[in-house]
Amino acid sequence: LLALSGGDFYEAEATISLGQPFTPTGSAPVQSLATNPTSVAQLARSEEALAQASRISGMRVGELRGNVSTSTVSGVSRRTAPGVNPLVELSVQGERRIPVQRAANTLANFVVREVSQYVRVKIQALNEELETLEEAETSLEERRDAQDAALRAARNRDPLEQLVLISQLDNTEQRLAIVTQDRLETRGLLALAENVEQATVATRPVAVETSARSTRNAIVVGGLIGLLLGVLAALLWDPVVERRMRRPSH
Repeated sequence: LLALSGGDFYEAEATISLGQPFTPTGSAPVQSLATNPTSVAQLARSEEALAQASRISGMRVGELRGNVSTSTVSGVSRRTAPGVNPLVELSVQGERRIPVQRAANTLANFVVREVSQYVRVKIQALNEELETLEEAETSLEERRDAQDAALRAARNRDPLEQLVLISQLDNTEQRLAIVTQDRLETRGLLALAENVEQATVATRPVAVETSARSTRNAIVVGGLIGLLLGVLAALLWDPVVERRMRRPSH
């Protein structure tokens, strides 16, 4: 009964998708923190992460230490194709619901931020490249329209002049087609980086009340304690009885 006694506590669990980073061209996967699920445990239990979670949640670092656990989602790792990372669950346990939930959320965000450093740089570079290509595409479209208007105005002029304008227009259209193709490819790489390569918190933690002790383990511990106490009582019983029997009767 003593082993089974005890108050309830709260547990908040977040599911993290580590993503799958690829090379800048998107042709092959690369090795990083995101490709090693064990990095989640190391990052989530680091002193930097615990200090940040303590500051945001209000829980003491001592409360968090030993109450943060991580695990690969059951049944996913064996069936996952090579090169595809499994989902990882991160949970925090404690006595207060809101602080536990905030701590789990903070640790999940910390892990995602740390494992996504390469992908964040890649996304920034792709956004800059996309902006440059869009500006170039707009400039070429304006040049093409101007050259097309000049060609239409020169229909009754020197054929040589018309030939030059046609050549310039063809060159501009070819360059525009290349830039447009590059823009579409860059947009695809950006979508890949944002939606596949980048780590995310797939499910946000919500603290729920749960049993503070495992009933199965508590029964085993309680039974062991009862057995030890029973053995001790049995060992002490005979001397007590013997002393009582030796007392002179009145």
